[in-house]
Amino acid sequence: MSSDVFCCYACVGDAFLKARIKAEGGTETCEQCGEDRESVSEFDLGQWIEEALEAHFEPGDGDDIPSIIEDIAGLQPEFAQQIADELGSLAGYVASGGETFYDSDEGYVAIQNPSGVRDRQWETFSLSVRSRARFFNREAEEWLAKIFGPLSEDRTWRGEAVIKTCDIGTGFYRARHVPTEAKAYIILRSPAAQLGPLPNGAGSAGRMNAAGVSVFYGAFDVETCVAEIRPPVGSTVVSARFELQRPLQLLDFDLLEMVIAKASHFDPDYAMKMERALFLRAFGRRIAEPVMPGEEGFGYLATQIIADYLAQRADPLLDGMIYRSTQTGGKGRNVVLFNHASRVIGDPKPAPSIGPAVVDTRPETLALVSDSIEITDIRAVTYDQLRRSVEIWEIELEDREHYPD
Repeated sequence: MSSDVFCCYACVGDAFLKARIKAEGGTETCEQCGEDRESVSEFDLGQWIEEALEAHFEPGDGDDIPSIIEDIAGLQPEFAQQIADELGSLAGYVASGGETFYDSDEGYVAIQNPSGVRDRQWETFSLSVRSRARFFNREAEEWLAKIFGPLSEDRTWRGEAVIKTCDIGTGFYRARHVPTEAKAYIILRSPAAQLGPLPNGAGSAGRMNAAGVSVFYGAFDVETCVAEIRPPVGSTVVSARFELQRPLQLLDFDLLEMVIAKASHFDPDYAMKMERALFLRAFGRRIAEPVMPGEEGFGYLATQIIADYLAQRADPLLDGMIYRSTQTGGKGRNVVLFNHASRVIGDPKPAPSIGPAVVDTRPETLALVSDSIEITDIRAVTYDQLRRSVEIWEIELEDREHYPD
């Protein structure tokens, strides 16, 4: 590659390369188009491309180097081939006959986890809010802003927005189980109040809410709804459909798993943007991970804080989330509507408190569909089981690791 032959910004397609050529180049005659524009030497351009290739690609069952250069830099095929040939020749000369980055016969693929930190991000965040500070945690808030700040711009590979608008009339199901059918008729006397969320100030902590914060947990079908409340055999379940009275903006984790990072390989933040996209794809599974009984206090803490952030600090503010049901093996879909979007027409009054009466100023968002109420008798429960044999030596080894002499 020559330092006396130039390429102008108009002959590259990547926006970051264009900007860098304009910023660092001078007016020269472009070898590719013959125009006098801001240009850099083909040697400098080749060095920038080489840095991106070696940082972001590895040998694998993918495209060849000329095709990758053409794609990431936006060069004409002939020019991309020329750059590839010259990079290969230079690398071979430097390596003095040894194998170089450009010698793979298999092709190249993008490195899926550029700096290897994706799998530690969730654990680091969870540890921070569990063991350091839940409130006024600057480290956690900065991480949340980095991960969830650009949600409104995120798109799937099909071009779909990950924030989904659920229109008026969209229905969700809720259910309660009681020991006898006679108890079920108590619910039927005021179904909206009995099947809707508990009033503010009441209720225990859940996956997406702290204790006393009322939210609407529901499912998109009755079967998933019943599975989620885990009714005991012999009990009776009362379920009903609730429909939206106003449009809501919900984060759909199915779509989040298909999000792509539209990041230039020449963007200094490329690795961070790729890591974020990869993390978001796996996040839907993490947020639906089962929490064992007795561990809810700590197990739900990270998801509660994320829900609070999306409801109160995100831009735009979200009304809820759609996520997979662990109780159905991921087949069903759950929904949570945050506190400000969870009020049901006919809700119970707020929990009693000392002092002036509390007025619920939240807009009425949901209405129970009266002819959707059903009673289900739970006759049996099935489990999806994975069984494996354990050898005695495994138990002895485990004992030695946990209880050394």
